Amino acid sequence: MRQLDAKVRCVQVKMIHSSGNSLPAGVNINLFNPVLPQNQDGAMLQKDPATLGPLKPELRSCPCPLPGMVSRTTWGAPRPCASPGYATVTHLVVHHSAGVNTATNWAQVVLSIWDFHVNTREYCDVAYNYLIDPNGVLYEGRSGGNNVVGAHFCATNTGTMGVCLLGNFEEVQPTDAMLNKLADLLAWKSCNSNIDPLLKSVHSRSNLDLNHVCGHRDGCSTLCPGENVYSKLAAVRSKVVSNIQACNFTVGTDDLHQQDYILSIIPNPAQQTFRLELSNGGRITQIELYNLMGQRVSGLQFDALSMQVQCGNVPRGTYVLRIVDEERKVSAKQIILQ
Repeated sequence: MRQLDAKVRCVQVKMIHSSGNSLPAGVNINLFNPVLPQNQDGAMLQKDPATLGPLKPELRSCPCPLPGMVSRTTWGAPRPCASPGYATVTHLVVHHSAGVNTATNWAQVVLSIWDFHVNTREYCDVAYNYLIDPNGVLYEGRSGGNNVVGAHFCATNTGTMGVCLLGNFEEVQPTDAMLNKLADLLAWKSCNSNIDPLLKSVHSRSNLDLNHVCGHRDGCSTLCPGENVYSKLAAVRSKVVSNIQACNFTVGTDDLHQQDYILSIIPNPAQQTFRLELSNGGRITQIELYNLMGQRVSGLQFDALSMQVQCGNVPRGTYVLRIVDEERKVSAKQIILQ
């Protein structure tokens, strides 16, 4: 049996008589093209869905950097907590200070918040992990570094990171610089702690089902972080995802061809199954699934014009689906598995 390349159009067969004996009788040549049946649209029919199973993610450190910030020493923090607590962060909580909207020295505003928290509310340190002023300047908050537990979320602080936007956002709009810095910070922490910013889950300390990027008001009765910020949190979540993908995914030479094809994922978001289709007759030969940290978490080989994919075994989350066709051209698209 010989397998021929798909580009072969003609075959010539020659039998050479070498021993002087007569040639064998009844020689048959059978040519067979193992092409799957086609549906009415000419797409390959697939009897059973291909299954994406979970793989052990590749080990990879978080490439999204912690943004530069004004240190506690620079803004004049007098003293830290004597014994800070630590916990794995699962939810990122956005606040506003509900204070002044203009200032000539925002570091002094941060120091005044420290004073209010420590000397009036009797906290051991400023409540928030980070603070951001309208100019997009980030300030180090509670002492202790990454995963230190603050005092900002309705007495259920364990498992949260609190970020305070300086200003009263019931009265004014947050600046683009402020929101961009917030997205940069949350992209770092989402990547650092493997948090999907588009999903929600039960916060174990409060037992509330919360968006992973949420507002203070989601935990208890308060206007914080102000309606003008709260109404923008969906856009912030999307920006965080874009930032993470920018940190993790680069365009290689193969990706330069992706404009030749339109990749369709139906439906998206998906639950148990989804369908993949490439325009212009491209044949799918390989699919790979990457999480937001750029780790390959699943993949399989295939050969079809379109395919039904079963994804029930893959944890829910936001992924990048990478498709390779028979000419090694690449298409990539975001997919949400619910």
